Amino acid sequence: MLQETQFNEEAERQVLGSLLFEDVLLDRVKNILTSNDFEDIGNKEIYKIMLNINKKGDPLDLANVSSIAGRRDYLMALMANCVPANLDYYVKIVKIKSLNRRAKVIGMEIEQLADEGKLEEAKKKSIELDKLIFRNDVTFSDLFTPEDFERISKSKRFYSDHLRILTHRIPFIRGECIYIAGRTSTGKTQMAINLTLDFLLQGAKIGYISLEMGKEQMMIRLLNWEFGSKAISIYDIDIRKQEWWNMGRELLKQKKFKNFYFYQSSNDFSDIISWIDAHDFDVVFIDYIQLLRDKDYSRLGRNAEIGAIARRIRQEVSKKRCVVVMSQMNRTKPEEPDLSQIRDSGEIEQTATSVIFIDRQEEGESFSFKYKILKNQTYGTLSGWINLDFNKTGEFKEA
Repeated sequence: MLQETQFNEEAERQVLGSLLFEDVLLDRVKNILTSNDFEDIGNKEIYKIMLNINKKGDPLDLANVSSIAGRRDYLMALMANCVPANLDYYVKIVKIKSLNRRAKVIGMEIEQLADEGKLEEAKKKSIELDKLIFRNDVTFSDLFTPEDFERISKSKRFYSDHLRILTHRIPFIRGECIYIAGRTSTGKTQMAINLTLDFLLQGAKIGYISLEMGKEQMMIRLLNWEFGSKAISIYDIDIRKQEWWNMGRELLKQKKFKNFYFYQSSNDFSDIISWIDAHDFDVVFIDYIQLLRDKDYSRLGRNAEIGAIARRIRQEVSKKRCVVVMSQMNRTKPEEPDLSQIRDSGEIEQTATSVIFIDRQEEGESFSFKYKILKNQTYGTLSGWINLDFNKTGEFKEA
């Protein structure tokens, strides 16, 4: 039996947990580790399953892996206890332990050949020892496959006529996990609706999950956008009047709304993911993350639950589409916002590709809006404050 020094179970768990947490990491790990590098039989099998799922081009997520491997509780524990930032460190440990085990086996084979007087064969066998070198110098080009380039070339990117600077600096494209963060009543939802309506005009198929606003409230905002004006708003009119709902029926006959899907049935995230997976959405809006629940993680506390949901949004939702998520910031109002103020979990900051902070400034009885880009993982371009004009129709427009 191998000594403990030849096997590091925690390192194997860290690698597998990190790959479940952030599936894109497998592209670099698979060039270093094979399934035979895992000593634990169960871990070896899980890694094999991950490689097969990746080869098929399917999402490498908890649902897919557990459907084949079972052991859902074990996989959840791997994700909950991993530190993806230290992945390279643990990959090296797993590989070196594997090389040590192989070296020990080769040494025993050489010893046996020597005892049998087969010196030439022993000499040839010793050459294998020279090949047991840890290498992680995979070239960047080796990380990309023809399938990767085909997938990228077919991705649709969407822009907003009202938020031109924002949608040029941040790519609203498949694989992006974009957060609109702000304190209560600062325009998060209205910015999302602005983006939704502009994207619909470009042919996007959109799923909008609203856990705070019902379908009637959404209809009012759409009516205001379409039929309001700078001089008058339906916010100033009795919306119970039949004329407005007649206009609503006419509104929904527009071609663009045939691609608009609205969900408010449940706040259980597994139900929401099932609804999303049943449609081929280009963009999904989630309003907002702090109202979501995940029964598998609720017993671990609210921070852990939100963290698990944030990871699933990145892994399971943004894998095949762009996802835009609204998030609450802490109620305290320092002079300058930063990512640490996002409520409930640091996982939101870590799993987001971009974070937009929107704020409302009150000036007597009037108010104004502005936003800034706090994180832009894809393009790396941040921004200072960008002022927004806002009129009674609910339109934001960069000043």
